[in-house]
Amino acid sequence: MKKTGFKSLYTKFVILFIGILWFSSFAAFRISYNYMQDNLISSLKMQLYEKASLTKELTNKYPIGLEDLHSLLNDDVLKVFFYMNIDELTSNGLSLTQWQIEQLEKGEIVEGELAGHFLLPFVIFKTDNAITAIIPNKDNNTIALFRTMITIVLIICAALGSLLIALATRMIIQPIKKLTLATKEISKGNFDLKLATTSRDELGQLADNFNIMTEELKNIQYLRKDFISSVSHEFRTPITSIQGFAKLLKDRNLVLTEADEYVDIIISESSRLENLSSNLLKLSSLENQAIFNQHRTYALDEQIRKVILLLENKWSEKNMELDLDFDKAYFCGDEELMQQVWINLISNAIKFSNEGGDLKIQIKEDKNKICIAIADNGTGIAEEDKELVFEKFYQGDKSRNKQGNGLGLSIVKKIVELHGGKVFFHSKLGYGSTFIVELQTN
Repeated sequence: MKKTGFKSLYTKFVILFIGILWFSSFAAFRISYNYMQDNLISSLKMQLYEKASLTKELTNKYPIGLEDLHSLLNDDVLKVFFYMNIDELTSNGLSLTQWQIEQLEKGEIVEGELAGHFLLPFVIFKTDNAITAIIPNKDNNTIALFRTMITIVLIICAALGSLLIALATRMIIQPIKKLTLATKEISKGNFDLKLATTSRDELGQLADNFNIMTEELKNIQYLRKDFISSVSHEFRTPITSIQGFAKLLKDRNLVLTEADEYVDIIISESSRLENLSSNLLKLSSLENQAIFNQHRTYALDEQIRKVILLLENKWSEKNMELDLDFDKAYFCGDEELMQQVWINLISNAIKFSNEGGDLKIQIKEDKNKICIAIADNGTGIAEEDKELVFEKFYQGDKSRNKQGNGLGLSIVKKIVELHGGKVFFHSKLGYGSTFIVELQTN
């Protein structure tokens, strides 16, 4: 596998989180140190003044030599130094202002800060024998110990936190890596992948949606194959018929009646091809159309009446009884496309009805909705075919498959959906079907 280095999401997450951790640790150090420094400095000054008072008291009461006094008063925290004059004092890094020197000559305890050691105090005072300076141990005083303790604690916390962040990030990134590998397989056409989902967080939801997507892609792949197979079949059958009967027409001994019959078949199959091509083009146009501009308000009930008259020869040929129940209804949409909806639905109802059957059409308007129901008492639809009714090239009744091409209901569904409506049906095998179109009027 190709190494991605700093481009990998894992590396970016780790660097980001560790950077935030160390920055927050440093900020915590500064905040805690600044918060405590006044108390720490006050405590250290108190120790310095107590030691200074003790030293003055000892030098005033007892005739102790400086070396003995130095050994007696020195400890690990506060160091005592003796200088013979101001020059010797300043040459050892304890610089004094003129005011401090004046206070020192008066016998006062003078306070200062060590050069190069921020906020680290010291005190000096003058005795009969020398100038005494009490200086905190630079590596062993309250401030230094506090700073060292916080630094160690924060480094341990930051290091441990960095390790835990790296492990936690790895656990978070692992499902994303699996998803990445799965998408590569999908790109190769493998739609049988399923990601295991063990969590209900955003990554779990992403995995669930990925599984849904692969299932849908698999279905689309099957539908595409079926569509290509169906288109090939639908075109091949009439073309084969035309080709076969055209060859028969070349027979010079063919009687006139047979020739007329063959010509009629060729004309019929040609019409079937023309109708199939027209419907395919219309469906393709509708599937690539999101909006339409040919919309106006018109009388929907009158439009359906005209369609019924247009199809009179078909329902009259079957001696069908019409049962019409129309409310006055107006609809704003593409009148030509909506007419195609009623032609397709009513033609289907007639085609699948028995001789002398009933055709019921009802239009009801309720508030902001128009409901159109077209019912027949014909063959009905089998349970196993109901999910496929609106699919391209579906033809449930195989005995009538030469009467159409299975695109009519797909066109109906697309047109209705483009108008913001929906179409559905109720059917029982042997008892007929009812197709219902619901359209919004607002």
